Amino acid sequence: FTTPQIEMLENLTRFSAISGGDRSGKSVFTARWLFLNILDYLEAKNEELKSKGDPKSILGVVWIVAATYEKTWQEFTYLGDYLRKQFGSQAVDFSTVINPGLGKILTPFGQILVKTKPADETALVMEAPFAIAVVEAAQIPYGADLRLHGRVSEKRAPILLSGALVEDI
Repeated sequence: FTTPQIEMLENLTRFSAISGGDRSGKSVFTARWLFLNILDYLEAKNEELKSKGDPKSILGVVWIVAATYEKTWQEFTYLGDYLRKQFGSQAVDFSTVINPGLGKILTPFGQILVKTKPADETALVMEAPFAIAVVEAAQIPYGADLRLHGRVSEKRAPILLSGALVEDI
């Protein structure tokens, strides 16, 4: 990572945005940002539960959101790879489809879920994720952006907006 990327990964600001051109590393950065948020969350949960939770319980949820499911593929794939390297294949179960995608990090004290979501207000419901990454953020509707802010308000969770500065045509 570059020095600015490392500084941003260490940044505690709840709402952040990154931009860049084609093949500039936005997807890698976004997946790494989610990875670090998951590690921090697991560490906090482990301390809270003192490793005595139920392995089948859901500890928390992370969302990867884009205008369409297909646009979440790269970040979802990279994140699954990072998690497998950290926890091993037996503890990380990521679907091979992204429509919708579901990833599970299995721990002795509960599970973390990673879900792909389309930027449709009707799909952004029912959960309070502890982190959200928005891919190609310029392409999501304003109403979806407002819904995402509502979803993270309960846990005061972070959102990372990633993409080019202009909408793709």
